[in-house]
Amino acid sequence: MSKTIEALVLIYQEDTPALEENKTIHIDLDKVETVDPSGSITADTFISVLYANGSYAAPYWNSNTAENLGLVQKFDEFFLDDDQFNLAKTVLIEMQKAIGDAADVGCWDDCSILEYYKKMADINEISDLCNVKCFLTLDQLRKQLVAKGWVAGDDVLLTIGVCFVNPRPDVPDIQVNIRYLIEGNSGDNQPLDPNPSDNLIDNLLPNV
Repeated sequence: MSKTIEALVLIYQEDTPALEENKTIHIDLDKVETVDPSGSITADTFISVLYANGSYAAPYWNSNTAENLGLVQKFDEFFLDDDQFNLAKTVLIEMQKAIGDAADVGCWDDCSILEYYKKMADINEISDLCNVKCFLTLDQLRKQLVAKGWVAGDDVLLTIGVCFVNPRPDVPDIQVNIRYLIEGNSGDNQPLDPNPSDNLIDNLLPNV
């Protein structure tokens, strides 16, 4: 009687990046759901602002395109819990909370607080940021969302994080999350549509 002989032939190894413990304090801004004038944010809009250089290129925020399309990009135009967002004030409050003093700005050295406001005064909108920590290309973003269960018609909440890092070991990083909602029912401009509409940039949304 014949039998089956099992033999190991080959083993592949793929190392995954280390998943670090998240010690960052996150501030989730209110979702941006419309463009000006009022209307849903479509994939066309978001792609033309962030991924106009192509599906496999690093994302780049195009301030002029965002302005022309009416997409909110200035920090004082965002909202936090329905109140107008103040970037410098909010980040500073979170840092003060971390050292046990949420109200008294006097807990900081005078020169250090002046340098803080000097730095924050230069950050007025997304295009003022230039130090990219990590990113996904559009193709990688598409595959990530598919892996999370995305199907045509689902809403997509896309987040751009701005992480403020303080060199003091007792002050955690503060990350402000700017969130844009692309509605799944906003027409055929689906961010991950396997058969994207003809008006999308050629090859911007290839099939998986």
